Amino acid sequence: ANTPQNIEITSNVAWTASSNQPWLTLSAANGSGVAIITANAADNALTTSRSSIITITGTGLTPKTIAVT
Repeated sequence: ANTPQNIEITSNVAWTASSNQPWLTLSAANGSGVAIITANAADNALTTSRSSIITITGTGLTPKTIAVT
């Protein structure tokens, strides 16, 4: 079973969060200020590992990325 992981966002502007793979979902796609979002990976039916990138962006900020395997 997969264990959801929390990501804490600390920001003073509006932000968006996205995953580049459909098997990795986020509990929130946007917000503002401080928030905790949850990343949840669907079960992997294959024997090979998967990779995804979570990108968090905000107005006037350099995008932040999180690699997930």
